[in-house]
Amino acid sequence: SNIVKPQIGIVTGVNEQHLALFGSLDNLLSAEGGRELVEALPKDGLLVLNGDNKYCLDLYKRIDIEKKVYTLKKDRINSDIWADEITVKKGNVSFVALTKEKEIASFNVNVFGKQNIQNILAAILVARRLGMSFDELIKATKNIKQEQSGLLLKDGKHGVNIIDSSYSSNPDGVIADLEYLSIFPKKKAIIMPCLIELGVKSAEIHQKIGKKIGGTCDLAIITTREMFKEIKKGAVDGGMKEKNIVFCEKPEEILTRISIFCTSGD
Repeated sequence: SNIVKPQIGIVTGVNEQHLALFGSLDNLLSAEGGRELVEALPKDGLLVLNGDNKYCLDLYKRIDIEKKVYTLKKDRINSDIWADEITVKKGNVSFVALTKEKEIASFNVNVFGKQNIQNILAAILVARRLGMSFDELIKATKNIKQEQSGLLLKDGKHGVNIIDSSYSSNPDGVIADLEYLSIFPKKKAIIMPCLIELGVKSAEIHQKIGKKIGGTCDLAIITTREMFKEIKKGAVDGGMKEKNIVFCEKPEEILTRISIFCTSGD
């Protein structure tokens, strides 16, 4: 921040990822949570915050510079912009954006998963501050490519859909990916490692992820051992058969399992 001297900041969300690295939740909130960013903004600066995130909401209440907040629904907080008529499909998301000033615009964007709507709403608030009209914004979002969202949909062998979210991972991201996966109608499998740097919250978070896996997937292959037991417990609690959640770290064996399990459309 000292180098860049930003005039506009965005805090898209904070969770326990990197808790172990920062040493405490207070240190984490200071850095990734936006406190240091706020300190770097000028008096006439703007901070844009995700009103669906509890840590962002806490920061929103503490600061006295100009601030704007976006949410998926209006009733979470006094939002500056929110979404309605949300439709999530295999290849895109569509929604209506509404503002506090009673502006309204329809968007159809080629990205995957409901979580990307939050990112687009944040970008809209910044673009509006910089003078763009909603007509310009609607045209601009047509140029967004799927890889910009960190999620890729690929055609695998034998008609199998492959969702590649291997770029990065954090607790909220895994849950968001599973929600996107849930819109696919046929059998679903997840291949993932345990998450790292979660500190004292690690066991609790992995059980939560496991429960979401159990309610979404038909097969889970976990590629690292650290929190496999916690994920497995959560998955079984979520309704998955114990035999369908396995630890496997050899690519050849993973490929064999997937090849046996998956058919066209899975």
